[in-house]
Amino acid sequence: MTDELPGADPPRAELPRADLLRAERLTRLFKIGGTLSPRTLHAVDDVSFTIGEREIVALAGESGSGKSTIARMLAQVYKPTSGEVFFEGKPLSSMTRTPSCCCPRCPTRGPRCPWRRRPTGASRPGSSTRPPAAGSAGAAR
Repeated sequence: MTDELPGADPPRAELPRADLLRAERLTRLFKIGGTLSPRTLHAVDDVSFTIGEREIVALAGESGSGKSTIARMLAQVYKPTSGEVFFEGKPLSSMTRTPSCCCPRCPTRGPRCPWRRRPTGASRPGSSTRPPAAGSAGAAR
């Protein structure tokens, strides 16, 4: 007799999992203090992990444990003092950063995108800030 429930789908064969993001021996040191009392803060020390495709991961830890520093190294805001981050098997340090944009239709692909989020009440390109004319389809009746 098997442990399967009646009507349940048969178990699927596990597909080989590709590593999407891999961090190897990440370390980040910050120099603190003045020239008379130089010190080093070990924000992250020798951290390694792998995130596979279709995985959801949470990074948890105590206050001051380096969670934000790890996230900033993954986003390339900080460079690791040592170690490496790989995306789809390629080191992030060898990839060039291109300006990102908020939408696929952007002609500039950067911070000057005309469709980039604007403060509330600001108009989009090609839209009018004036109310619709009386008698038009958008006017109040």
